[in-house]
Amino acid sequence: MLERLRKRVFIYAFIFLIPTLVLFPSTDLEKTPVHVDEPGWIAAGYIHVEMLIQLLTNPEFNRDLWQQRDSYFHMNGQIGKWLVGIPVWIYFHVTHSSKIIPHQNLTIASFSSLTKSLWDELHQNVASTEKMIRISRMSSLFFGILCCFLVYAVGLLCFNSAVGLISVFLLLINPIFVDAASRSMTDIFYLFFLLCCLFSLVLFHKKEKS
Repeated sequence: MLERLRKRVFIYAFIFLIPTLVLFPSTDLEKTPVHVDEPGWIAAGYIHVEMLIQLLTNPEFNRDLWQQRDSYFHMNGQIGKWLVGIPVWIYFHVTHSSKIIPHQNLTIASFSSLTKSLWDELHQNVASTEKMIRISRMSSLFFGILCCFLVYAVGLLCFNSAVGLISVFLLLINPIFVDAASRSMTDIFYLFFLLCCLFSLVLFHKKEKS
């Protein structure tokens, strides 16, 4: 029993360390250049987290604020934006960044202004903006590691631990996955939830057969 537990701990530690060693360097801006959409997702993420905080702390719901029409406001669900924006929101409020936007100014115009500011400062090599983008990428890195755990779990349930580990290896050498797990965009979060669905279906099927 103890030997079995040690084996599991070793495998889980291995699955955590290897994806971290593979993905963490790719969050560096020099290794993975900033995608043109990243400043937009970071701005939208921060603004939607700020809107959520205001919604939780203020009993008055401003419907117009949430129904704004813009590519980043209108596209995709809120969860992806919140997951991108939480590290940025924390960074802004811990550093008291001048980019903090008052609740009453959370509009498409302020979103566009923040996006342009991030993009311009990025090209001017402003250190604070580069740091903020890398901090935001940590969220994608974390969910990329969780994806590796889910892929391993599906392989283990369907076959055995060897298949699970091979599946994780194949995932980590996929450049599309590495890009998604090292950029401040919503792709990796949707992959995570899809893998959650797959894992649930496999688990349900195994229980039905047993």
